[in-house]
Amino acid sequence: IRKEHNDVTNARNQPILTGMKVIDATQALAGPICSMYLGDMGAEVIKIEELGKGDMTRGWAPPYVGDESAYFLSTNRNKRGMALKLDTEEGSEILRKLVYGADIFLNNFPRLDSLTKRRLDPESCLQVNPRPVSYTHLRAHETVLDLVCRLLLEKKKDQTTPKTPKTNIPQYTNY
Repeated sequence: IRKEHNDVTNARNQPILTGMKVIDATQALAGPICSMYLGDMGAEVIKIEELGKGDMTRGWAPPYVGDESAYFLSTNRNKRGMALKLDTEEGSEILRKLVYGADIFLNNFPRLDSLTKRRLDPESCLQVNPRPVSYTHLRAHETVLDLVCRLLLEKKKDQTTPKTPKTNIPQYTNY
């Protein structure tokens, strides 16, 4: 996964989300685009993929860039990558350690019980790390703008509980 130039800066000429750590366990569409934007704004983003399978968008081609899907490359800039065997205790433990030390955990695991089984549900994360800015389980109908706005506004709010706030895009038009 490539690192690109970032020019979204704060008053000190640093990327606005410098110092924030994002664990991206999403595939397809909204999730990877959301975390790409967070990376564009300076967050450290670690993309998690299933070992041996990878993100489904790796196969969304043509077009290709070399051996990679152009779509996959275009939505995964500014990220580091890690492949884990998530159906094993070792893989789940590595992911837990990453998530428990993160500011933002983005995921779109199909069922909450799969997160609970891995001790990655909001309650389990809060017991270990009371400071996450946001725990976001992505829903297919959400827009990327809504996700990014929710995450940025959560950074300014109470940082004691992981949550998925309910918001609408019109709230942000005059922010």
